[in-house]
Amino acid sequence: MFAQIGIEDIFAACPVLATRETTLADAPDQEAIDVRADINSVTNIRNNILHSDATPNLTHGQVEKFAEHFVMFADKLVEILNARLPLAVPPAAVPPDAPLHA
Repeated sequence: MFAQIGIEDIFAACPVLATRETTLADAPDQEAIDVRADINSVTNIRNNILHSDATPNLTHGQVEKFAEHFVMFADKLVEILNARLPLAVPPAAVPPDAPLHA
């Protein structure tokens, strides 16, 4: 889908980095997040619930981490797409609280 605009691997094009705090006095490290693996994990959990009637073994913290990673990925994706695709409406003309779908 993204190959049409010159992006062969969307996950490589939209790297997600999270700050990992350390106990040392050093500055926090940046840790690469494997969003593709997160998407696969969530899809597998969903499939197990739907098709196998399984009960997921997830904590609120894990769900929040998945959501945080997906939002970070989506933000990067929007940034990349805005840089590659001409907009019919300039961003300044779109109110920040405008609905995503008409």
